[in-house]
Amino acid sequence: MADYQFTVTQTGIICVEANSEEEARAILEDRINHFYVITDNGEVPADDSWEVGEIYDIIKEVSK
Repeated sequence: MADYQFTVTQTGIICVEANSEEEARAILEDRINHFYVITDNGEVPADDSWEVGEIYDIIKEVSK
């Protein structure tokens, strides 16, 4: 009998307020435990098990 090992990836969205993608990634890397991940099943606390991928969306604030 063999032991089969699989890699898995969690999928969700983390919103980070920043002035640039680079700044947002740096904030996320430094403080990922301070964020929540939006998943299909609601929000869950973020931790090091989440792999940061590509930009999902950029929402710009409208100046008043």
